[in-house]
Amino acid sequence: QEGLAHKVLQWYLCRMEGWFAADADTISLKNWDQ
Repeated sequence: QEGLAHKVLQWYLCRMEGWFAADADTISLKNWDQ
């Protein structure tokens, strides 16, 4: 069960990293507008 929880956690972190990377350009544009 611990192994499964670890895999889920790793998958969640990977998804969050991908989300942040995908929105990095948008965040940069917002900062430049200010």
